[in-house]
Amino acid sequence: MSMRTASYNEFFPDRYRLRLDAAKDITGVFEVVMQAVKEQMGFIRSGLELGLFELEGMQGRFIGCLHPFGTNMIVLNKLALERVRGSSPQLCKSFLFHVLLHEYLHTVGIWDEVVIRDGILALTRQLFGDDHPTTKLAEDFERLLPFIVFPAQMRLPDGIEVETL
Repeated sequence: MSMRTASYNEFFPDRYRLRLDAAKDITGVFEVVMQAVKEQMGFIRSGLELGLFELEGMQGRFIGCLHPFGTNMIVLNKLALERVRGSSPQLCKSFLFHVLLHEYLHTVGIWDEVVIRDGILALTRQLFGDDHPTTKLAEDFERLLPFIVFPAQMRLPDGIEVETL
């Protein structure tokens, strides 16, 4: 006789919605991201720093967040974050969850963009359900936030100052 074990999400299906809603700042959202990846995927990356930097627009568009290869840093684009806060404040935490999750997956060694996008969609559906803004962003990011592009792999220029959080 085998017993089925229930997942934690079956008992507390709204816990990630509640955690994301309760996050007070960027680092709070990042803690939700790290916990989700640990619980759902089994990956952990410690020693990361979050930073803010004004990344210029590229052909009228912005990079939301990036992980400079070979560093222990994830850098949020201050301009993109301000733009989301100003035009779609109700999507701000979902935006942060999405871009931080994307870059966090890079830090644990996943570099294939298609694998990451598919993984983010599956994970957000599992954690938040189909109707949550975070899942909607994972389904069609550019439709909800057309002025933001997915992060690119790039190095920060030498000698720049990144504001750490």
